[in-house]
Amino acid sequence: MAERLIFTDLAANNNKFWHGDIDGTTVKTNWGRVGDNGQFKDYPFTNVYSAEAKLQSLVNGKLRKGYTRQATMGSGTTTMTSATNIKSVAATQIKHNGNKETVDLIDFLVTRNIHAIEGTTTIRYVNGGLQTPLGPVTPEGLDQASRILVDIASQTGDFGRLANEYLRIVPRVIGRRGADPHELFGSAARLKEENDLLTALRAVVVTDDVGQVFKTSLEIVDATSIDFKAIDKAFRNSMNRNHASASLRLSRVWAMEIEDAATAFQADLKPVQKLWHGTKDANLLSILKGGYVIPGRSSSIAVTGRMFGDGVYFSDQSTKSLNYATGSAPGQRSHMGSQRKFMIFNDVAMGRIYKAPRPFSGGCPVGYDSCFAEAGKSGVMNNEMIVYKTSQVNPRFLCEFV
Repeated sequence: MAERLIFTDLAANNNKFWHGDIDGTTVKTNWGRVGDNGQFKDYPFTNVYSAEAKLQSLVNGKLRKGYTRQATMGSGTTTMTSATNIKSVAATQIKHNGNKETVDLIDFLVTRNIHAIEGTTTIRYVNGGLQTPLGPVTPEGLDQASRILVDIASQTGDFGRLANEYLRIVPRVIGRRGADPHELFGSAARLKEENDLLTALRAVVVTDDVGQVFKTSLEIVDATSIDFKAIDKAFRNSMNRNHASASLRLSRVWAMEIEDAATAFQADLKPVQKLWHGTKDANLLSILKGGYVIPGRSSSIAVTGRMFGDGVYFSDQSTKSLNYATGSAPGQRSHMGSQRKFMIFNDVAMGRIYKAPRPFSGGCPVGYDSCFAEAGKSGVMNNEMIVYKTSQVNPRFLCEFV
């Protein structure tokens, strides 16, 4: 029997944890500021029933004061620990045919994922696993945190309260002088960084029975092949020379297959278009693990670029999507020279297409399978295609640009 509670109130400079558990017939408690070792106190009893009653009484008192239960790992979920090293699992399970470039790519993507987590939280990669004073976040907690980001981005509800709720799910060390919630969540760039963090965390959450985490294959495509030349042509023919990313060129291509995405793909939902999707390199491990997600429903939320509801966003204009890989898209911080740049070339089953006259919230109108936001006519400067089911997307090629 164990309880893990947290209380965050930025306005009052509170960022505290309280942990209690029973060891035999003794209640052991530990409390303090997030990131500190805190204080300890034991309550010995002669029988376990009295110990359980005492623990419940202590918990009830904390809950009355505003503490909430931490969204940390319980039975059935874990992170990849030193016994199931993140890098070794990815390197073993992602099929690469022994190609050195592909092996190096997998190692790089895992490293970027880890750095994205370490750069924003108190979670640290130690001996092959992720460790934090308050434990890794559950998948359900990540879903809840994503929904809170949506409310923060759309200014739905009290900003300070939402910031506190988010930090109770994704805890971090906050200086003893406190923190302004607007500094943490008050810009589109910061919200995008938080979204990227949730994506990175999701990539390393697995079930207790690790099993096959990555049902994915990557195969390097020869630069002289028909596929490489066709992708290069599609990139060059659809670029916008005014975009910051237009100076980049196609460097390497990997044919990719994510088994679950390929199996679920609704290829009969015509037309099927070949469309681009750009993202930060730190997000790619999550995509390799399970394909795309529908923002705001079951996973991370793209807090920028959600002008046409909760869907997966693509473009037939290459540099429009590549801007998202370079930090050149609206609301992002540029990292043109600091990260590797990737796009995914996808088969996207559009089905019946709704041509949006203007941006809208909510889902696509009933009877339609996708949305086409046309440049200059739908309130956007570049074409955007949005689908609202992940089964409408089959990622085909991972493309790197330099």
